[in-house]
Amino acid sequence: MPQTILIVDDEPLNLDLLEQELADLGYAVDKADGGKAALERLSRKAVDLVLLDYQMPGMNGIEALGVLRADPATAKIEIDVTRNAATLGSSVSSMPR
Repeated sequence: MPQTILIVDDEPLNLDLLEQELADLGYAVDKADGGKAALERLSRKAVDLVLLDYQMPGMNGIEALGVLRADPATAKIEIDVTRNAATLGSSVSSMPR
C-alpha cells in the first residue's frame, strides 16, 4: 500500500501540480484547499505526511498545525509547513516507500 500524503494549499494550480508529481512517484494523494478542510479530511482519513502551506486565507498553516499538534489523534503525523508551495515536494524525499 502506498504512503498517503495530504497536500494543503489554497492555490488550485499548486494542488494539481503537486498531486501529479507525487502520484507519479507512487504516492497516494489527497488534497485540501485550506486549514479547515485539512482538519476535516484528517478527521476521516489517516495520512502519513501533511504538506501544509503557511500562508492561506481563513485558517493558515500555523493555526492548522497548532490544532493538529493539540489533538492526540493527529499529533504524531509528520507535517511540513512552508511558505513556498513549490518546495513542499522536497519533504517527500525523506519518506520511506
